[in-house]
Amino acid sequence: MDYSVHNDILMSYDGKNTVPKVLQFFKSSSQLFNVFVIASDVKACLKDFEQAFTLVDAAGGLVQNAKGEYLLIRRRGHWDLPKGKVEVDEPLDVAALREVTEECGIESIAITRHLIDTYHTYSINSIMHLKRTVWYLMQFSGNEPLVPQAEEDITQALWLPAQEIPALMSDSFGSVVDVFRAAGVV
Repeated sequence: MDYSVHNDILMSYDGKNTVPKVLQFFKSSSQLFNVFVIASDVKACLKDFEQAFTLVDAAGGLVQNAKGEYLLIRRRGHWDLPKGKVEVDEPLDVAALREVTEECGIESIAITRHLIDTYHTYSINSIMHLKRTVWYLMQFSGNEPLVPQAEEDITQALWLPAQEIPALMSDSFGSVVDVFRAAGVV
């Protein structure tokens, strides 16, 4: 599947009643890839959506090395980026650095800038979760080897040049594609 072509739908936000409609519509279609909600009051729309879910804060990084290559991981059969849940009272940037270190075994990293915040949903035991991931562009300045964190189902961690990234995005997640787009890679 071409990562830029998939089944999407646009819906208008018209108050709190929109949330159950969007969720039901999305759940009822196995062919639907994204539901985009258009709202004149984005803050109110986001607040209504957040109230329908258990919120999860996460942070992660798009890491670039001195050669201009990007760090990707293979997790549960898909190409992904290192990220994870923010601990209680942990600053987002600290969480992002910690997650990259834990998931890939590298410590010589520094945040260059904030890239983008992404949102995605998932269900655990019929409880809907809304995960907001805050993404940072990071620079790797060391030479330590990549060590995939097996406990997090990461089977591979590798550096790839920018021109090889687009071909992998059909086997990734929309939020990961969004991160690479925000960085101007795809």
